[in-house]
Amino acid sequence: MQIRDDVTTTKFTIPKDEISCASASGVCKKIGIRPREECNLPTTDSGKICSGSNQCEGVCLADITDDQRGVME
Repeated sequence: MQIRDDVTTTKFTIPKDEISCASASGVCKKIGIRPREECNLPTTDSGKICSGSNQCEGVCLADITDDQRGVME
């Protein structure tokens, strides 16, 4: 998955500690390649099709191929 490049602002405040994260119905875990755990908050539109992050509660993600990513074998 890759975040579409049209994300320019954060739409909501992400809790910084595990207790605040749990209070917001989130789960603290390692997300992607970042070295530390972060709060992963649920959205009501997860899994729906979007063409830009202005259509989503969070960010619009895209499945891309290795060729699109520029990965060489």
